[in-house]
Amino acid sequence: MKIHRRAEIGLFTSIAIASPAAGALFNVLPPTNVIWKLNSLQFMFVTSVAVADRLLRVDLFDGANTIGTIWSTFVHSAGVTRIYNLVDGFTGIPYSIGEYVQFPWRSEIWLNSSFYLQITALNIQAADQFSEIRGRAEAWIDD
Repeated sequence: MKIHRRAEIGLFTSIAIASPAAGALFNVLPPTNVIWKLNSLQFMFVTSVAVADRLLRVDLFDGANTIGTIWSTFVHSAGVTRIYNLVDGFTGIPYSIGEYVQFPWRSEIWLNSSFYLQITALNIQAADQFSEIRGRAEAWIDD
């Protein structure tokens, strides 16, 4: 069933993104000709034992430029596993409770093939790994 962006409510869809190679970032972008209103995103970040402090960030791209960035407010050290959540409606500063990290997110941000998110870490090491990337979005056909 096709849901066009003129429709008030889109089709809710699950997002599953393959884990990138170790030491690599990942992008969150819809398939061609689809618009997403991202409701939530969760991923795991496992750091290697290489001594370096990492800072995670979420960048919003318009296809050519970074137009917004959310930085983690705490250091992700070596040999640690954390689960990060972009949670709709949560505002404020990212915070951590044990292994879980909450990032602020507003689902009013629409994504398409040229307007997308990129998740990366400052000082990422070759053996650091993003995995279990999943989420939920409301989707429309971009005609």
